[in-house]
Amino acid sequence: MKTLCPRCDARLEIDPNDAGQVLRCPDCMLLLLSPELPALPADWQPQDLPSALEPEPPPEPLPVPEDETIVLESAEEPSSQPVDRRPAPEAPTTEAAPRPATTTHRPSTAATLVWTLLAAALIALLALQLVIHQRERLAAWPQLRPALTTLCELAGCELAPYRDLQALALLDHHVLAHPVTPGALLIQATIVNRAPLPQTWPLLELRFTDVQGRVVGLRRFRATEYLPDPAAAREPMPADTPIDVELELLDPGADALAYEFDLL
Repeated sequence: MKTLCPRCDARLEIDPNDAGQVLRCPDCMLLLLSPELPALPADWQPQDLPSALEPEPPPEPLPVPEDETIVLESAEEPSSQPVDRRPAPEAPTTEAAPRPATTTHRPSTAATLVWTLLAAALIALLALQLVIHQRERLAAWPQLRPALTTLCELAGCELAPYRDLQALALLDHHVLAHPVTPGALLIQATIVNRAPLPQTWPLLELRFTDVQGRVVGLRRFRATEYLPDPAAAREPMPADTPIDVELELLDPGADALAYEFDLL
C-alpha cells in the first residue's frame, strides 16, 4: 500500500499490517495516520475482483546512499506535538576566567644609577669615619702619613706628630772636660733620624755610673737645650740628616767613671 506525506510529498510504502496506525515519515519525521484497507463485501470471491484491483508491479526502488537507510517506524502512541527538526543548541562551554595580567615594574636606569651613587657615597662615608677613628694607628705607616695629614686638614681633625724611636741613631758621642769652665763637662754627640719621614725631636738622656754600675748622675735634655739653635726645635727632626749636639754640665764627681746616652 502506498501513500503520500502531506508535508514533504514523499511517497511512502506502507505494510498492510500497519494500516490504520500512526506512522512517521522517514524524510520530514511527520507523524501521520496510515489509511485503512477498504472493507470487502461478505460475498467477495477472489475471481470477482476487478482487474483494477490487480496489484501493479512494484516500482523500482529509489537508490539509497550507502550511509543512509530509510526505515519506516511505527509509533504506538500518537503525539500532538510537532517534531522540532532544528539543530540542538550547542552545550555552553565553561571558559576559565582570565587571570589578571601580572605587571612587573622594573626600575629605570636613572633610578638605578641614583641608588648606586647613594650606596657608594654611604660606603665612602663609613670608610672615612673608620679611617679618622683609626688615624693614629694608621699614621704609624709612613706610606699613609701624607694622605692622613691631608685628610685631617680637610676634616678638621688632629694628627699626632710622627714618632719612631727605633729609627733614631746616635752616630758619635764624647764627654770631655770643659776647656774654659773648671768643674764642668762638655758633651758632644751626633744623632740622625733614619725614618722616611720627619718626626718629633727626642729627649736626650745622659747617665753616669760608678765602678759597680750604680747611677751616680742622670739628666734628660730637651731639643731646645741640646740643639745649637733652639729655634730649630719648632720644626720636626728632618729625615736622614745628621744633627750635632753640644751640652755643658757640672762634673758629677770622681765616682762617675762611665756614662751612657739614650734617646727617648
